[in-house]
Amino acid sequence: MNRKQFFRQTFFFVCIFQFSFFIFNANAQVTIGADKEPENYSLLELISNTGGVRLPQLNYTERAALTTQL
Repeated sequence: MNRKQFFRQTFFFVCIFQFSFFIFNANAQVTIGADKEPENYSLLELISNTGGVRLPQLNYTERAALTTQL
């Protein structure tokens, strides 16, 4: 196999691989803390009798003060 054929074949497989991301749609639903299926509308379901999850809450000024570093 010469170089031209190799690059053509490689390009073909890379294109097929990239195109597959647009064809297949994967959804994951997870339940943590119980052996049950998650509800249809939830992506993550946490079940606990002793604790929970608290997500960070920022007010407008705190959120505006966040910066990104490149």
